[in-house]
Amino acid sequence: DAEPMEFHVAPMVGVTHKHYRQLMRLISSQAILWTEMLVAPVHLRRKKAQTYLDYHAAQQPVVLQVAGSRPAELSKGVALAAPWGYSEINLNCGCPNQGSHGVNLMRDPSRAAAIVTAMQEAAGQTPVSVKCRLCAYSHSELDGSELNAESEYESLRSFVEPVRQAGVRRFYIHARAAVVGGTHTHVWNREVPPLRPELAHRLASEYPDLEVIVNGGIGDIESARAVCKRPLRGVMVARAVRDSPFAWSTLDKQWYGIEASVSRTRRRVLEAYLDYAEEYLASDLPTWEQMNLDAVRGRLAFPLLDIFAGELGSDEWRRTLVLWIRGEE
Repeated sequence: DAEPMEFHVAPMVGVTHKHYRQLMRLISSQAILWTEMLVAPVHLRRKKAQTYLDYHAAQQPVVLQVAGSRPAELSKGVALAAPWGYSEINLNCGCPNQGSHGVNLMRDPSRAAAIVTAMQEAAGQTPVSVKCRLCAYSHSELDGSELNAESEYESLRSFVEPVRQAGVRRFYIHARAAVVGGTHTHVWNREVPPLRPELAHRLASEYPDLEVIVNGGIGDIESARAVCKRPLRGVMVARAVRDSPFAWSTLDKQWYGIEASVSRTRRRVLEAYLDYAEEYLASDLPTWEQMNLDAVRGRLAFPLLDIFAGELGSDEWRRTLVLWIRGEE
């Protein structure tokens, strides 16, 4: 039998830290979880490593996503992270920003290939993957022109080919273009360029040696099923999971066909998460966290903000929790 399609909870800065991932693992035993994007020269340094890289073993499989623009700094960061045993290490080539990393690497495929080569050497047996957009326009290229599916696919292929030749066999495709520079914001890049999941399908068909996972515009399990057809390997979901985490509590059964031994309820998930939080606060915390316990408690509480999304009283729950996080309750 063919392996089941994969379901990934996308990396989200400020969201998918270790405590959020613990909550999601209590909601689904099968979903593949991701770290936040960690910028190699900022987060992957010896003094900060424990804070950003530690996680509970129950969270596996977890993918570590890193960002940067220099092979040496990514190699160093990946080597530092190696002892944590992440199931995969991913290079971010899809996040719009004003620097030289993220989606800007799509405009410099040879640099991206050099980076993944350095990462693979540092990662040992841990596979290295890439997450990208369909292509990256500069704002000046869009003046008077329309976004074009065929040119976007050719741009995607011209990026994928050298990275594939460098040894990467797994690509996560956010199936829309990105525009860098000018006044185009993260929100604009997330909502305005048209979604073209058919181009991810086309890539997977034309490169059968690649594993292609599609991302973008998926709001529930049914829409995930609609877009996730062979030869794709799986789907990735971001905001819909962030905004209503418990809505995905049937994922194991509906997506993977696995029945839970005990039915998941919000009460059971909350009780298990609170046990985890108490255990975490009683553990040997990194020095930075020991000196900022209020911030740690807030970070532990954050994943619970939308646990009652869609339920009567959810707004009041959220308001009360926000006040508690701020120390006003």
